[in-house]
This record gives sequence, structure tokens and C-alpha cells, in this order.
Amino acid sequence: MKATYWIFGGLVLAGAAGLAYASSPDAWSDLDKAVREACIERSDLKDAQIEGGLTDFEGHVVATVKGTWKPDHMKGASATFMCLYDKRAKTAETSEAGQFP
Repeated sequence: MKATYWIFGGLVLAGAAGLAYASSPDAWSDLDKAVREACIERSDLKDAQIEGGLTDFEGHVVATVKGTWKPDHMKGASATFMCLYDKRAKTAETSEAGQFP
């Protein structure tokens, strides 16, 4: 019986220790806002919006940005960009989806 209490107590402590390292809801919200703002700004599209959800990796976040081209000669054509946000540097890079350098 004592062994059961020790095992249960150990599991509770291990679970609590794991929670100490989890990010708060405010931290996730701040990251979400930072990614959306940086990616929209970097895309330089008119009426730009993040489409779908963000994909979180260890050091980066990926987002899809949709909008329309600003130059007059593009005649308001729609555009889709992929955005890579660097969490450490807090910077975003974008590239038109499906385009290779």
C-alpha cells in the first residue's frame, strides 16, 4: 500500500515539475500576435491576412499570408506568401508560395 502512495506521489510531482516549464497562455498569445504582425508587414501585400493557423516549430513559426499585390501593373492580382518567423531574432522572412529562387 505504501508503495502505491509513493508511486502516485512521484507521478504527481513529476507532472507538476513539467507544468513549471510550460508557457503561459499570455506568452502564446504574445507570440501569435508578434508572428501575425511581422509576417503581414514583411509580405508588403495590400489587405494582407494570415490564412489558416500558425505552425510552430522549436525555433520558428510558419504562416501563410494572403493578399493582393500593391503595384498598379499587377492590377490587384492575389498573392500567397509563406512566412518564416524566427522566434529568437524576432524577424520574419517571406517568399511567394510555390516560387523557387
